[in-house]
Amino acid sequence: MNRSNNDIRDWLDEGGRRLPKGEYGADGWVNDPETVARVRELYKPSSVMRGKMEGDRRVFLNAMAQVKQGMVLGVDKNTYVEPTIWTIEWAQHFYKYPQTRSN
Repeated sequence: MNRSNNDIRDWLDEGGRRLPKGEYGADGWVNDPETVARVRELYKPSSVMRGKMEGDRRVFLNAMAQVKQGMVLGVDKNTYVEPTIWTIEWAQHFYKYPQTRSN
């Protein structure tokens, strides 16, 4: 779990001047009070979300600590494999999937 800020809410709280503009930006809704209110409701400020993310991060890291030994490879156990890749490679080996472009 990576740490990050809730940029869209932070930008709104700073007055919206730095919001991304253009086709995928805030142009279509930033001046609509109803939409802005809904965005504020859905996107909590970073100051609120940081504590929640840190709690989730601790749960994730504790779980990873419990399964990590199975994902450390090599005779000297110094090569760490990301969990998703480890799972995919295990399934490929277990089910004897051929190494092809699609997988």
